[in-house]
Amino acid sequence: MVQAVARPAAAEVETAAVEVATAAAW
Repeated sequence: MVQAVARPAAAEVETAAVEVATAAAW
């Protein structure tokens, strides 16, 4: 149950990191 919640949360953090990296690249 914990993993089911933690995994989507981690995916959101990774997506946010990619967005920040993309913004920094521009």
